[in-house]
Amino acid sequence: MKDHLADCNAGNCTVLEKELPTIFERTLQKSQDYLFTITQNQRTILRLGNCTEGIATNFPIIRQGIAFDLQLKICPK
Repeated sequence: MKDHLADCNAGNCTVLEKELPTIFERTLQKSQDYLFTITQNQRTILRLGNCTEGIATNFPIIRQGIAFDLQLKICPK
């Protein structure tokens, strides 16, 4: 996933849009609602899922000298 962050920042999120839902389906509970966002400099570059309220975790990462903030929010069932 890290290798595709710079591509997504440049407007090509195809790989992440395809692979991330599959990863979440395999790792989260069945039918679990979530919201995954990637932001760069307070600009959302990718948003997957439909969760509005829940428990969230942030994970900052630097890739190719660019700082990204990844957030995964899990909604209650």
